Amino acid sequence: MVLVWQAYGRVFVGIQAVALAVGAAYFCIPEVRGAAEVAAGWKREGGAWFAAWTSMLFGGVIPELLKWKLRPAGLPAPRAVEVVHQIGIFGIGGVMVDVFYRQQAAWFGDSAGWGVVVLKIVVDQGLYSLFVANPIAVLWFLWREQGFDPVKTVKACRWAVLKARTLQIWTTGLVFWTPLLGVLYALPAALQFVAFLFALTAWGIVLVFIARRQVAGGL
Repeated sequence: MVLVWQAYGRVFVGIQAVALAVGAAYFCIPEVRGAAEVAAGWKREGGAWFAAWTSMLFGGVIPELLKWKLRPAGLPAPRAVEVVHQIGIFGIGGVMVDVFYRQQAAWFGDSAGWGVVVLKIVVDQGLYSLFVANPIAVLWFLWREQGFDPVKTVKACRWAVLKARTLQIWTTGLVFWTPLLGVLYALPAALQFVAFLFALTAWGIVLVFIARRQVAGGL
């Protein structure tokens, strides 16, 4: 996690600061609120397809473009097959997040009270991210490392490796996502996925960086 912060710490803080500013603007500036409602309308009309393609764009395509400038020295550019593979996981993840956010609203309501917001953050980071989203991401990258061979991938799924990789992603995500989720869950449910997309760009950079460092480190 130290290497991640050395490379992208300023990006983390910048994204979090922007999220706080945009969240405040939504509640204070009618024009911002109106623009957000338009974006929420696109999400309602597009459904799962909107969640998939926007997540691929914000989590896969845009981060790849940014990494040409932000990539740490010595970290080689990914091959085309890696980029396609990375875009794929964000498309799948975007649909999962959309379903999860709607389920959270059904479980806990759409209140922006502190109790509800904190509860959603705990369930998000303590359950969904740790036991669902991050293990899937680890398995997805492990599959690529094994040349997309399902037999080799199963053999490579050792408990120590899966645990170490999942915890590394989770601890980094805990620092990155917790402040952002405080803003996100304070918004109406219809806007939460749209807000999530903007933070996904930074997380896309970080997630791929961690996955490649894990391989280099022999995990």
